[in-house]
Amino acid sequence: MLHLHCLLGFKIGLITNTTARKQIVKYFLKGMSEKEIREFAYSFMSSLNQIIKDRALEEIQMHQKNHHKIVVVSATFEIYLKPWCDFMGFDCIATELEIQDGILTGELGSSNCYGEQKVKRIKEKYNLNDFKEIYAYGDSKGDLEMLNLATKPYYRYL
Repeated sequence: MLHLHCLLGFKIGLITNTTARKQIVKYFLKGMSEKEIREFAYSFMSSLNQIIKDRALEEIQMHQKNHHKIVVVSATFEIYLKPWCDFMGFDCIATELEIQDGILTGELGSSNCYGEQKVKRIKEKYNLNDFKEIYAYGDSKGDLEMLNLATKPYYRYL
């Protein structure tokens, strides 16, 4: 409840996604051990498979069948998302947490992977000219810039 104002401020546009995320990270994660977070991430991995919509799984299977490179691009923390992506055989671009001596500092270790930052991070990692078609799926306003990169964008499709 102490940080409800961050979420509300973000929802009504008074503060940015990045500002809200930084405040939440500092409050909830500062001082936690990297080991503890990684263990949680692995236990959370099975939950991810259960919350993905059936239609999204069908799309993933289609891309896998066609040997497409699959990249999950998310503002979610990489430390949570990457184990699942590794298990599924996907690349992962996500927000990193700063870790020093095995302890989370409460700061972000990379720019928040949201909005224009998604585009920047994708372009840093991939030459988009190497791809004939680019599918992109998004479900929030933080995905809109990324969807503009795609030859086949889908917003809230799945």
